[in-house]
Amino acid sequence: MRSSTRALVFAAAAACAGAAAAQAYDITTLDPPQSYFTIIPFGINAAGTVTGVWVDPGQVDHGFLAAGGAFSSFDAPQADTTKVIGVRGTWAGGIDDAGTVVGVYTAGGAQHGFVRDAAGTTTTLDIAGHLHTQLFAINDNGVVLGAYADGDSVYGGTSFLRSAAGTLTTIAMPGASFTEGEGLNDTGAVVGGWIDAAGAVHGFERSASGVYTTIDVAGADATIPSGINAAGWIVGEYDIGNVSHGYVQDPLGRVTTVDVPGAAFTSGTAINAAGVLVGQYCDGADICHGFVATPVPEPASALLAVAGAALLGWRRRHAVREGGLR
Repeated sequence: MRSSTRALVFAAAAACAGAAAAQAYDITTLDPPQSYFTIIPFGINAAGTVTGVWVDPGQVDHGFLAAGGAFSSFDAPQADTTKVIGVRGTWAGGIDDAGTVVGVYTAGGAQHGFVRDAAGTTTTLDIAGHLHTQLFAINDNGVVLGAYADGDSVYGGTSFLRSAAGTLTTIAMPGASFTEGEGLNDTGAVVGGWIDAAGAVHGFERSASGVYTTIDVAGADATIPSGINAAGWIVGEYDIGNVSHGYVQDPLGRVTTVDVPGAAFTSGTAINAAGVLVGQYCDGADICHGFVATPVPEPASALLAVAGAALLGWRRRHAVREGGLR
């Protein structure tokens, strides 16, 4: 099912001039055309192609690609339906501008990473010497963000970057009891979540040079960034009490809450170069849906953009809500 609405969301931080910023979005629901249990979009590229996972009524996981109103499902050829650390089948995690998808599939009681090219050819990519491999994101330089683990605990893995040449770099927030990278951009910056010694959940950004910065939305009990684009715009989720809100953070650190109207839960997962973001929301009946949120230029902003272009041009696993059967 696809439906569209326009939402006005307000910045949680003041603009430079001291006035509150506001941004309108066209929000489109993204659901499988067939009966499903839940869906989670995890990636969007510059062309607007969305990838992620949908779960069928038998609770088997499948990857998907959605573009131009078309929705196609796929499975890694090697995948079975054994449940391993929350995955049963195939999850698609991220997509680059060439249409290459990375993700994870289950087989033989283990999780395996995979790379699927635009033609649909799937190659297993596991980190040697480790039981489980998950791949979350890929950038246009062939760098992959993922995690490996040797036990069956969600919080037992090690996040890594893998270069196109195969070099591994560990992602670990200093002082954290657990770190998980969630999103990666073309500059090599990584965002994700980390847990401190007291058990509190924070976000982080790691620059391409390896400098870590904590991200906490003001007033939130937990903050989890999930995606970042090349311009430094970040998308994610923050929690207050038992309510989760989607958000966008601009390169100056200003935060805008992005909640789907009427939703009981909203989480942003990825953002592309045009500022289009994807995520998941759950309605009042606890049915969960995917969504695509496209920024709508304000009239004055649109005029300024045209004038500027004439002169110069102008220049992203934590726990996921499953919801109920639809």
